[in-house]
Amino acid sequence: MESIKQLEKLIAEKEITANKWIFDYEDTVPLEALAILENTSKAIQNSLFRPIPKPRGNLTTQYTINQTCPICKRAFETYLNKSELLSIFTNARTVRSKKYRIDTTCPTCSKEKEKIWAMNQEEKGKIASQKHEEEKRERTKSYIDNYVSPDRVWTEGTKLYEKWRTINQSNLDGDTIAHHIKSMSYQDFLKTPYWGAIALKVKQAAQFKCKLCKSNKNIAAHHSIYDHHGYEHLYWKEDLICLCSNCHEKFHV
Repeated sequence: MESIKQLEKLIAEKEITANKWIFDYEDTVPLEALAILENTSKAIQNSLFRPIPKPRGNLTTQYTINQTCPICKRAFETYLNKSELLSIFTNARTVRSKKYRIDTTCPTCSKEKEKIWAMNQEEKGKIASQKHEEEKRERTKSYIDNYVSPDRVWTEGTKLYEKWRTINQSNLDGDTIAHHIKSMSYQDFLKTPYWGAIALKVKQAAQFKCKLCKSNKNIAAHHSIYDHHGYEHLYWKEDLICLCSNCHEKFHV
């Protein structure tokens, strides 16, 4: 193999041709040579290596790269074929592509780097999870304060679909909300914006008529069962019914 100075001279004089290759099969390619070749043309880079015959047969065409690990300072070798070597030069100009970039750390240190990276990712995941849970608690508290309080009312002019979307918002702690609802007196619960939206939804679904007698006078939403109290927004079709005042008395007899 030619020396680094000879390589520089050949490149400078443009004397590298397909018939004047420098690196033979299984040669060692110094890192210094790769640094020099990175700024040369693709034609010159390709001409540096002995052409691969066709058919190749059992011919070994890997090249050896001698390196020193910058972390542990140990010497080690990397083995690449011609395509991978040439891809190093191509990918050096493409920021997003790192498929064939040479890892300058030894296998042992690379594994340690991967281990540290994995630990950092796990720690980041824990922090992100904690932040998500904290934000979830804050949203849940705000939801309870605004929509599950007998002292709050909907802003005048709020449409039913807006109310429904609001009480069915995601990323909330449903169990905490249900626990709060169950801790309230039933009369206070009926005054909440939460129940107001659900009651209107039930009446709208019944076309504002009693489900039993079809009257449209003195109608209201009522629980047929209380199995899912606190989760009425999820089970309103199963647990709630629109009744007039007369039928409501009969319904619970």
